[in-house]
Amino acid sequence: MKAQVEKDAEADAVTYEKYMCWCTTNRKEKTAAISTAEQRIGELGTVIEEAVAKEGLLKTEIAGLKDDISADNDALAAATSIREKEKEAFLAEEADLKETRSLLKQAIEILAKVQLLQKQGHDAEGTRQQAAKALLQLRAAVQERLPKFRD
Repeated sequence: MKAQVEKDAEADAVTYEKYMCWCTTNRKEKTAAISTAEQRIGELGTVIEEAVAKEGLLKTEIAGLKDDISADNDALAAATSIREKEKEAFLAEEADLKETRSLLKQAIEILAKVQLLQKQGHDAEGTRQQAAKALLQLRAAVQERLPKFRD
């Protein structure tokens, strides 16, 4: 039995040595891993702080850009509205000018006829009546087509 106890004691001693070796090795590895992890936590904390600061700056910049975009869109809408009104005014004025040009051509034709009648020596009263009639017709046409020239 003594031999058995000694054999068990030796086996226990071997097992104890293996366990102590494992504990020592494992402790060193775990301590190194903890140290590395703590260092990494510090580094990542710094990265997180920088990222949070940058996020704040970017949010502020985004808000400013959104305001700028909104202001630019409002300015564009206002400019577009003004240009549309100017276009409408231009087209109306262009139409008036074309109409005026047409009426002036008619007036020139009528005055040319009156002048021709005067040169041909027709009686003065008849020429004057024809001229008056032609000019009254022209006046009526102008007033009809261009209301701004009414009396």
